[in-house]
Amino acid sequence: MPWHPVLVHYPIALTIMAAVFQLLAVLGRRTGFFLPALVCLCAAGMAGITAAITGTAQEQLVKELPGIHAALERHEALGNLSAWTLGAGGLLSIYLYLKGQLRPRLFLLALVLAGTLVLVTGHYGGRLVYSHGAGVSVPVPGELEPVR
Repeated sequence: MPWHPVLVHYPIALTIMAAVFQLLAVLGRRTGFFLPALVCLCAAGMAGITAAITGTAQEQLVKELPGIHAALERHEALGNLSAWTLGAGGLLSIYLYLKGQLRPRLFLLALVLAGTLVLVTGHYGGRLVYSHGAGVSVPVPGELEPVR
């Protein structure tokens, strides 16, 4: 079973949730939302790195599709950048939080930028599937049995 299509949704959702929690923390001036934002970012980093690893492994299955090379390279580069941005951002945020130097508004801006990067990466991944047929199994005519 290809794991990449299953796992890619976690860094997207977790990054968006981190930004939403931090937005609530900044706008509502409630520090109770800050820790969930930090946890979501760290989880998004781990999920992003896992998605990048599984994507690299699955690349071998789709790289021979006609006309896919440039789109695949773009998605791979953005995916790696997203994964490392989330992972490093999570570690840096923990460090700054423990030292008492993490600035709420700057953290929110970083989360919005990271979320944008992750969404753009996901968009290009979707284009691989819907425009190039990456990871899509197409049955050969005559090999299908009627459903009874």
